[in-house]
Amino acid sequence: MSMFSNDLEILEFYKFKDFLSKNFNSVFAESKLNGLKPYNNEQETILMQNYLLEAFEICNSEVSLPYDKDLNTFLVKLEDKFSVFELNDFIVFSNFFKQLGDYKRHILDSFNMKYLNKKFSDISTFKELTDSISDKITNDGKIKNNASETLYKIRKLLHEVNGNIKLQLNKLLNQSNSDKFIRDRIITMRNNRFTVMCKPNFRQYIKGIIQDVSDSKQTYYIEPSSIVEANNRFQQLKIEEETEILRIVKEIRDSILNYKNDIDFTVNAFSEIAYFVETAKFYKSYKFVMPNFTDEINLKEIHHPLLLFNKKEGSVPIDLEIGKNEKTVVISGPNTGGKTASLKSLGLNTLIAKCGLPVFADFADFIYFDKIFADIGDHQSILMDFSTFSSHMLNIKRIIDNADENSLILFDELGTGTEPKEGAYLAVSILKYLNEKRITTAVTTHFSEVKHFAISKDNGIIYAVDFDYEKFIPSYKLLKGVEGKSDPFIVAKKLNFPEEIINYSIELAKQNQSLIELSLEEINEMKSQIAKKLHMLREKEQVLEEKLKQIQLKEENLNKKLNKKETDLLEETYMLLNKARSMVKRKPKSINIEEVEKNLNKTSKKLNELKSKRKTLENVKENDLIYLEKYKKQARILRVENKNVFVDLEGIKVSIPKTELVGRKLEEKSKKNKIKITDRVEKIRKSEIVLVGKTVEEAEEILDKYFDEQILSGTSQVAVIHGRGSGKLKKGIHEFLKKDPRVASFRIAESKEGGQAVTIVNF
Repeated sequence: MSMFSNDLEILEFYKFKDFLSKNFNSVFAESKLNGLKPYNNEQETILMQNYLLEAFEICNSEVSLPYDKDLNTFLVKLEDKFSVFELNDFIVFSNFFKQLGDYKRHILDSFNMKYLNKKFSDISTFKELTDSISDKITNDGKIKNNASETLYKIRKLLHEVNGNIKLQLNKLLNQSNSDKFIRDRIITMRNNRFTVMCKPNFRQYIKGIIQDVSDSKQTYYIEPSSIVEANNRFQQLKIEEETEILRIVKEIRDSILNYKNDIDFTVNAFSEIAYFVETAKFYKSYKFVMPNFTDEINLKEIHHPLLLFNKKEGSVPIDLEIGKNEKTVVISGPNTGGKTASLKSLGLNTLIAKCGLPVFADFADFIYFDKIFADIGDHQSILMDFSTFSSHMLNIKRIIDNADENSLILFDELGTGTEPKEGAYLAVSILKYLNEKRITTAVTTHFSEVKHFAISKDNGIIYAVDFDYEKFIPSYKLLKGVEGKSDPFIVAKKLNFPEEIINYSIELAKQNQSLIELSLEEINEMKSQIAKKLHMLREKEQVLEEKLKQIQLKEENLNKKLNKKETDLLEETYMLLNKARSMVKRKPKSINIEEVEKNLNKTSKKLNELKSKRKTLENVKENDLIYLEKYKKQARILRVENKNVFVDLEGIKVSIPKTELVGRKLEEKSKKNKIKITDRVEKIRKSEIVLVGKTVEEAEEILDKYFDEQILSGTSQVAVIHGRGSGKLKKGIHEFLKKDPRVASFRIAESKEGGQAVTIVNF
C-alpha cells in the first residue's frame, strides 16, 4: 500500500517540495518534482540516489540545461487541435532541440556516467525536423521564399507586380504639375492597396479611388485608376501567399505530430535529467549527506529541512538513535522545547530519504519503512462536527488499521484533549498494542505514565528535549535516556504568577506524587545533568583534540627549522675555520694554529652529530624524484652508489653523500611540471666577477659566497677577473681554488677571454 496523502501533508512533505520547486529554473524539472513521492522499493530509491550523485558532477557544467518554458507552452498548444500556430512557435521547437543536442553531446563527451547515460540515450534531437524548420523559417520567425516551390513563384510574381505599381506611381509623383495636387511624394498602403498622398483638389488632375482621409481632412490617400487592376492582382497574389504559408505551417505542425510519441518520450527523459540537475544545484548550497538504509536509525546533526531553509544558521540539528530492536520511542519535555519539531524531523527526513534525496546532516542511517503514519496537530472538523479529540481518535484508528511491522508511526501528544488520567491510560494502551505488534512508534508526551511505560520495556527508549530554565530558553537538543519534565511551575514563576498559586500547586503535586515517582524524578534529574555534562565534555574534547594536533604540528615544524638553522650555522662556522686554517699557513705568527685546529675538530664533531640525528631519505633508487631541503630544489636520482648518490639537480649533475639526502620524495606526477631530465647538454651558462684591487682575504670571502649563488642558479662556469698586477692576488685565488671542493677545474683564460688577467673556473 502506498503512502497516505494525509500523512505526507502532516509531515510537510508538500511544503518541502514547494520550497525546492521555487528554486528550479526548468518547468519540466518542476513538473517531475511535483509528481515526486517516496518510493516503496529500496532498490528504486538507491537507483535515484545514484542518478543524483552523478548529477552533482554535471550540475555545474559550462553548458547549461536548455531553457524549456517556451517549449512547454508549445507542447500544450500541440495537444489542442484548435490551436493557431505562429511561425515563432516552430522556431522555439527547433531551437530547443538544437540546444538539447548540444547539451547532450557536451555531457557525454565530458563525463563518464554509469546511470544517467541511459537517460541521455533516451533523448532524440529530431535533426530532420529541426533542419526542415530551419530551411523554411528564419530565426526571427519569417517564412523563407524557398519554403516551397509554389511560394517561390507567388513571391516572384508579387515582386514583379509590386515593381510595376511603384513604377507607375513614381511617374505620377514626378510629373511636372504634381506639386499642385500631391501632398507628399510617398507611396503608402491603405486598405492593403498602394496609394499616393494628395491634396483635397486632386480631382482636377487625376482620377482615382479614395482609400482613406486624414483627421485634418487635408490629406487624401488616393488609389489612381491606372493601378486599380494591378492592385487587384497584387491583392490576389497576397491571398495566395497567405494560403500557401498556412499550408506550410500545417505541414510543419503535422510533421511534428507524426513524431509526437517520440517527442513525449524524449521530453520525459529530459525532464528526469533536469530534475536531477536542478536538485543537485539546490543541495549544493547546503551541507548534506546521502543516507544509508540499515536495520536501525542513527542520525547525527540532522536538520528539519523547513527550519533550515527559513532559519539558516539559526536552525539547530538533533541526534537521534533507534536501535533495530527498539520499538517504542518517547520524547518528553516542556512546551516550545522542540518535541514536535524533532518528531516531524524524523518523519520528514525519512520521507526525503525514501525519495532518493540527501538529508541535511553529518551522518544518516535510516530503516526503510514501507509506510509512515503521523498524527500531529489539530484535526478538529467543523463540517463533520468532530471535536479535536474525536478527530485524533479517527486518525489513530486509521493508523492502527493500516500499520504493520514495516511501518513508522509518529504520535504528537498522544491521549491529550480529554480527561488527563484517562487520556494517559488510553495512550499507554495504544503504545502497548503497537509495541506487541513490533511496530516502530515515536511519541511526544507530558504524561508520566507514557514515559514510565517506555522505561519499563526492554525495547523502549526515552528522550528529553533540553531546556535552560535559568535563561528560560530551549536548546532544541535531544538527551537520550533522560525523562523530560514539563515543569509548569517554573514557567508560571518566570511569568510572575502570584506566589500563593505556585506554592499551592507544588504542594498539591507533592501530595499526589508517589514515592516511586519521587525517586524516578531524582534519578531522571541526575541523568539529565550527566547527559548535559557529557555533551559539554564531548564538545570540549573535540576542541582540545584539534588544538593538540595544531600544537604538535607547530612543534614538529619548529624542530625542523631549529635543526636546519643549527646545521646551517655549524656549516658556516666550519667553513670560516677552514678559511682561518688557510690564513694561518700564510701568516703563522699572527694566529694560534693549535687553537684553530681544536675549534675545527670540535665544530666538525658537533656538526656530524647533528647531521646524524637528521632524518634522511631511505630506500632511494634510480629515477626517483626528490626534494632537497638544503638546496630548496628538486633532483632526479641518476645513480645510487655505496655512500653517495649521483643526482641531476635541475640540470647540474652532482654527487651527494647519502647523509645529506634530507627532504622528501615527490609523486611521479610532479615531474611533468617540476623537472625535466634530458641527455642533451645545454649551452654552458657563463658569469664573471671582478676582484681587481681586493686583498687575498677579501677575495676568498667574496668568492665563497659567489660560488654558492652561481651553483644554485645552475651556472657551471665562471670567469674570475683578478688583473695582472704583481700576481699576488692571482696566486692567492689559485690556492683557494685548489682547496675548494666545489671547483672541478680552473685555468688561465685564453687571450680572447682576457688572458693572464682572468681565471676560468669550472664547478
